[in-house]
Amino acid sequence: MSAGGDREVPGAISDFVSSLTTSLEFFTDCHVELEITRLENLNDFSIAPPRNEEEKGRPTSQLVALTAYDAIAEHPIALLGLDLNFRGFISDRHGDLTISQSTIAVWPLAKRRGTQLFRYDYLRNPGRDIPAAHLQVAAHRDQFTRLLGFPGRGTHRSRERAKRDLSAKVPSVAEYHFPLGGPRFRPCLEDILESLRVEFGLEVDTDKWKPHLKKARDEWHRIQLTAAMRDNPRTAAKILSRYTDAEIVLNEEKLPQPRSPHPW
Repeated sequence: MSAGGDREVPGAISDFVSSLTTSLEFFTDCHVELEITRLENLNDFSIAPPRNEEEKGRPTSQLVALTAYDAIAEHPIALLGLDLNFRGFISDRHGDLTISQSTIAVWPLAKRRGTQLFRYDYLRNPGRDIPAAHLQVAAHRDQFTRLLGFPGRGTHRSRERAKRDLSAKVPSVAEYHFPLGGPRFRPCLEDILESLRVEFGLEVDTDKWKPHLKKARDEWHRIQLTAAMRDNPRTAAKILSRYTDAEIVLNEEKLPQPRSPHPW
């Protein structure tokens, strides 16, 4: 982990980078390095793997290799490559790290050749008609299903692929399940309807739809936030105490049983 410039990196950013590298190293069982770069605005930081000089002289961050066991060659291969980039700053309002944008992209065979498979993007201040958090699938069907057909041995689902013979159906993109925030932070129906309207140019009376969309989103977020606070009232009390003149003291006898983190 390194940072450009002479100013000390705030602890919240160092802690965030440490959490990222820890997760990546547990997953890959390899050392993973992420660099912290101070941007033109000295309060803004970029976090990404070290950069390489590409053939055309354009610096690009390295990919984190994700391996699978090749039963034919009898050795692990880099089946996928992970590209990470986070940008953020320390908020003057609450003093915490705020992510302004992030990208998590997956490339086939850990190489930037052809088209990436898909990427998750987040933009704190998105442009018009773009969701703040969104998933984009870039690869065409052949690229995607070729990798889905790899008979990896790491999970039950992947091992089942090895049993397919020529009479079995070809893997489809629909077999891949994209996580979208779990039970608390999943999109609501209105989010999906709005994305269909924007992306396909549907004829919708926006004078009626837009006010309803805002109302429905506000209500959905209120319900989900209430549920999230019930999941972890101690964290909720800690945050709310920042905006009160006194510490919020919880009645331990009334606290619900801790909810196990959702699996996805």
